[in-house]
Amino acid sequence: MKKSWPAPIERGYINIYSKLTPQELRQIFYSREYKKINPSWDDTMVLLAYEFGLAAKTMGKKVRVFDAGCGNGNYAIEENSTLINLAWGMDVKPELTEKNRILDEIKYGNLETIPYPDKSFDIAISLWVLEHLENPEKVFHEIHRVLRPGGIFIFATPNKNSLLLRIKRLLGNRQ
Repeated sequence: MKKSWPAPIERGYINIYSKLTPQELRQIFYSREYKKINPSWDDTMVLLAYEFGLAAKTMGKKVRVFDAGCGNGNYAIEENSTLINLAWGMDVKPELTEKNRILDEIKYGNLETIPYPDKSFDIAISLWVLEHLENPEKVFHEIHRVLRPGGIFIFATPNKNSLLLRIKRLLGNRQ
């Protein structure tokens, strides 16, 4: 049964669709503030949502989406819900997806064996997951297998040399 898409709880430069942690709210606050003083800059989530929307519109129909490593949600999917026919996802454990309200179906397991038929999806998306994979080549093969011909794979992964990640490594796990 198709879920109804959640409406934004709060609209702004970055819309909020669910209850967020204090750390997530702080991050959005600073992204919104930074956008005010640097209008040409965009947050990664906003850029990914924009690229997802462009990809979906090129399909000429409502798309079928696979979220690889879906976790608690996906901003790009939420922002583009009007372009989506079906959104399915996969993650390793149910407790990682307890807050996910946007997907029609979530399966659990290893992305090295995606439990969907060949050519099932128009778009696959994976945000901040690829850097955790033990066998990325197998996962890329599986994603390619479940994408229809002409399908698009959108992903983001951190830049290990970014200033923020260097500072985090220096400080350890302190917030």
